[in-house]
Amino acid sequence: VEASHNVDFLLEVSASVFAFVYVSLEVRHLFDPGFERSGFAADGLELYAYSIVWLLFGVALLALGFLRHTAAFRHAGMILVCIVVGKVFLIDMAGLKGLLRVFSFLGLGAALIGLGYAYRRFGFQERQQR
Repeated sequence: VEASHNVDFLLEVSASVFAFVYVSLEVRHLFDPGFERSGFAADGLELYAYSIVWLLFGVALLALGFLRHTAAFRHAGMILVCIVVGKVFLIDMAGLKGLLRVFSFLGLGAALIGLGYAYRRFGFQERQQR
């Protein structure tokens, strides 16, 4: 039973990683259809698109983890959300000024509060049901 659980966990983590790579390549394809640009260089709207898509993907992983009672998806979702928060604070916000920066911080803060509330509400209910 333990070996089967480890294989399931490995498959879930692998699926999460492959799906993340896929959505990232789709964003790249949207901004560079021929994949002619070398490296990981991105700027402007493309940077924000990665943040939005990764945040939505992280939230989807969290929701899937709660619905399927799968720890791997929940953990992957939380890790991705933390990575997005770091990216937004360190990279995306650097180019913003004035009110746009203020509204971006408020929006990110509201999203984090909402995620914290959802994780607390659904995460603890799942533990109580076991």
